[in-house]
Amino acid sequence: MKRVLFFLMICVAACHVAQADVSFDENKRYRFSCSSYASGTLVLGKYHNSMAYLYYDLSQSDSDDAWWYIRKEGKGYHIINAKDNTFITRSDERIPNVAKGLVLSVNPMGTDNQWQIVENDYGYVTVQSVSTPAQWWNLRKDGSYLLGTYPGTGSDNELFKIFDEDGNDILAGQSGSESTLHSMVDSLRIYNKQLVYDSSSKRYFCSLPQTLRPGDDYHTTLTCKLKDAYQDCVLSLDGQTPDAEGQITIENVDCGEAYKLALTNPEGKEVATAEVQFTFLPLVEVNVPSCNGSYYTSGHIRVTDANFPGHDSLFIAAYRYRGATAMSKDKKSYAIKLRDAAGNSVDRKYFGLRSDNNWILDAMAIDPACMRNRVSTDLWNDFSVAPYYKDRERKARTGTRGKFVEVFLNGKYHGLYCMTEKLDRKQLKLKKFVDASTSASGENEVHGLLYKSSQWSYEVLMGHEQGQKYFPGYSPRNYSNQLGNERWAEFELKYPDYETEAVDWEPLYNAVDFVATSSQSNFERGVKDYFDYPVLRDYYLFIELLLTTDNHGKNMFYYLYDRQGPEADRISVAPWDLDGVWGCRWDGSYNVYGNPLSPKLDFETFLWDYEHGQTTLYWKLNKMPEWKDELAARYAQLRRTHFTADALKQRVQQYARLFADSHADEREADRWKKYHTDLQQAAEYMTEWIDERIETLDKKYGYDPVVEGVNQAVADNDLALCGGKQSLAIRCGKAQTVSLYNLSGTLVRRIRLNEGLNVINALSPGVYVVNALKVVVE
Repeated sequence: MKRVLFFLMICVAACHVAQADVSFDENKRYRFSCSSYASGTLVLGKYHNSMAYLYYDLSQSDSDDAWWYIRKEGKGYHIINAKDNTFITRSDERIPNVAKGLVLSVNPMGTDNQWQIVENDYGYVTVQSVSTPAQWWNLRKDGSYLLGTYPGTGSDNELFKIFDEDGNDILAGQSGSESTLHSMVDSLRIYNKQLVYDSSSKRYFCSLPQTLRPGDDYHTTLTCKLKDAYQDCVLSLDGQTPDAEGQITIENVDCGEAYKLALTNPEGKEVATAEVQFTFLPLVEVNVPSCNGSYYTSGHIRVTDANFPGHDSLFIAAYRYRGATAMSKDKKSYAIKLRDAAGNSVDRKYFGLRSDNNWILDAMAIDPACMRNRVSTDLWNDFSVAPYYKDRERKARTGTRGKFVEVFLNGKYHGLYCMTEKLDRKQLKLKKFVDASTSASGENEVHGLLYKSSQWSYEVLMGHEQGQKYFPGYSPRNYSNQLGNERWAEFELKYPDYETEAVDWEPLYNAVDFVATSSQSNFERGVKDYFDYPVLRDYYLFIELLLTTDNHGKNMFYYLYDRQGPEADRISVAPWDLDGVWGCRWDGSYNVYGNPLSPKLDFETFLWDYEHGQTTLYWKLNKMPEWKDELAARYAQLRRTHFTADALKQRVQQYARLFADSHADEREADRWKKYHTDLQQAAEYMTEWIDERIETLDKKYGYDPVVEGVNQAVADNDLALCGGKQSLAIRCGKAQTVSLYNLSGTLVRRIRLNEGLNVINALSPGVYVVNALKVVVE
């Protein structure tokens, strides 16, 4: 639990505040050290050849003026210099190189002399004015090293450590100096995995393999390294002392129980005890002195995953807050970069996923069920058609993968997260940029391109303004391909590197221009040249099923494989940030303008009535007669597999059971009640919503499960059809001749089938009919 020397609720993203008192000895002296220059200390400028009233000495001076008394007064604390007894005072005085909102006074001056000292999540404090709470101590980084006050943001130059005369970090020492088991051991491992100590609950956490669910006997090892003073003591867990090989057995291991660790001396007396809390989720330790949404701050990470053997090491990592709406939440999401000591990127493999240096810790603060993004992306990964270049890149993935974890921030339990891969060039297997120094042409070569839509605009909606069902037909705004231009019209360039390699907006501009300006007939003739048509079809069915509120233009990736390849500038799409789905809006509510997000809502009507309107791309696709037939045929295919209500609900229920078996849902509710009060109830809402959503879409697409079941049974005895890329596979029980028609009723060809499997090639993409059965050819 975070401590606050004087509590005031201030909504500042970088400093989440909680309540607990820390006491100072009024007769002891303390010094202040800023996070920006950890080796320095706060002094009086007049004693250090500085014009500044309050000056930061980088030499960490030990002179009397480097020490301060901190004494409780009124609504905060007086901070008094130990050398001349002057008070640090809030003032409107701002003189270059002399004062920036702080002066020294010889006498108390009401609340202008009073300061709140507030600890953040990272073990630092901010010093905030009682008289003007928005004004925080701020160490200037312009070379003057002057201490002033400015509106607080939580940046490094506003974060301080307080040390006593023995060099102790006064905040770190507030947790208590009593003898604890944690203070008596150097390391403590189960299954060769370092246990994670939570300083908030004073208990250890241990990750279990999921093969033990729901609670089998756990045959494992318990090993520890004791400090020198306790070498003659013996450690036991759940009343068991490890044998000579360190082995123990915990019967019917239960994550709902706390297991006792005991350290016993040679006389048989318990010297110290602690509890071990088991969980079926991996554990992630995040250690970082501060964090913000602008740049990366270096720290460390350890990921303990019991599903893989071996010790999990502590690695260097840099952190930055991520997200747009998520940034306003106290429970932050993190972007992570893994590095070595020299700051170079280092790839590491977690959870059996890809090896990479970029990872994401998704806080899921917006989602009441803590799973929507993961459930949705898992579904997309499993059912979506592969992109147009699949014949060359069979390992390409158009969605991320991830695992739910429990996070500890600077030694304190921080909640349930999902640790995921990034969607990037590497995941999509796009062709790499080739520098002029290595290219055959002697010039820079742009091959693969990756764009992301981050906000709404005429260009992101591809031909109309937000909420306006009017399509003016004018071209998008101009772009610049100058290095450094990361953004165009609310799109971001994610690959190549916009600072050092190349900027190329031309393919995206041309695609948006084509959609926005072309007539319906020209659009229908050209859309398959500009876009990956089968993926567009699957993406539409996907966002319609989910009733997405924030992913029908924005929060999407647009990418092309190789500008120099045969498809040139053809663009495909992929989903991102799927929080506002399955009956939940992008802000985490179950309502829109006071109306429930009913699963019976028509997708198109919903977008125009309550969101920003459908993209012009899908607006024009929906006007194509064959598009609706193709959607219906593809929906019928998916309804027999991935889109059954039971299959969809099972995805939700599996994660809900994992949370319950681990009791991570309860810990999340204890830690973040303002966001997640009952994950199980939220999951149940999702499953009920899914049942009604499938009924609604069945009616739209004319899908009757009973009739389809009969048709499939007939097909199993007579014909079974499966569409492929410009091909059609037909399995039949006996030799026969069939007719192949397109949707307009035109005979395409007569086909003589042999008993067994038959493959028909060189077909144009579209929907075909054989013996009254529809099939999609890509």
